[in-house]
Amino acid sequence: MSISLTEANDYFNTHVQGDAWEGFSVGQRNRAILHAKRQVSERLGDDFTDTSTVDGEMPRHDLACYEQAFYLLRASDLPRDGDTGAPRYLDNDGEQYEGGGGWQSICKAANSYITGYIGFPGVELRRG
Repeated sequence: MSISLTEANDYFNTHVQGDAWEGFSVGQRNRAILHAKRQVSERLGDDFTDTSTVDGEMPRHDLACYEQAFYLLRASDLPRDGDTGAPRYLDNDGEQYEGGGGWQSICKAANSYITGYIGFPGVELRRG
């Protein structure tokens, strides 16, 4: 199955923040999933797969997209800067900051599903 609102709703049915997810409109959730999918795809490049995998397997790009979508929805309620119109984002500790976009704004929960390290910091080694 591909990444979809139906799959996201199934995921959030057993999520501690499930009621908060349901509090957003269907349109908002759909748009957030599409936006999150773009962000996760940008982060992973050719390694991104938009199909669900079996429970227990890692990485889980589908669940990363759903967590990122929820993160985006929660961050969207933040006030805008009246002078610049710049959106404000939440860092991984819930603090507001300006900027964002790209892979740098992937939340901790989504990044855990991308790296496969739930509850542990992910380390990415690159040769250059």
